[in-house]
Amino acid sequence: MPEPSVSEKLQVSLGHLDILIAEKGEREGLADSRKHITWYTRGLAGSAELRAAVNQTRSRSELVEVIEAYLVRQAATSIAN
Repeated sequence: MPEPSVSEKLQVSLGHLDILIAEKGEREGLADSRKHITWYTRGLAGSAELRAAVNQTRSRSELVEVIEAYLVRQAATSIAN
């Protein structure tokens, strides 16, 4: 099978976030999700900055915004290249 796209990886990470929040509540689910996002983003362009921003989030909505902004930047970069 081909490697999942950046967007696919991050969409799966958001689904994983929702499962963790449903099981553990937002605070603990968000904390657990941060470490999982590290795995999902390993090797991606700009992943260090993405992880730093993810680690600053305090809610699901903030984390989703960070990931969506990253995807927009990545799409713009690939169009420019």
